[in-house]
Amino acid sequence: MTGVQTCALPICFPVTIRHLVSQSRYTLRVDEFAGHVSTYRGLSVEAIKGLDAKVFTASKAKANGLVDEVMTNNEFAAFVAKVHKDTLNEG
Repeated sequence: MTGVQTCALPICFPVTIRHLVSQSRYTLRVDEFAGHVSTYRGLSVEAIKGLDAKVFTASKAKANGLVDEVMTNNEFAAFVAKVHKDTLNEG
């Protein structure tokens, strides 16, 4: 949100310094989060920001490259057990 005031008919609220500082902190957190996701998912920061922090169904999250697989609870529990077992065997 930019500008001197925010309007919703018929009421206008002036944008305060506090609001601008809050917005600045929010933007920094979005940038940090998008950078983190970009690093670990192989997607550009712009692509992550383009998702507008929406909530996705599992299939849509997979289509957007945000998850590798869609699993049931039992499938995920078996996956975690296998990864844990493989990690123990490596060490």
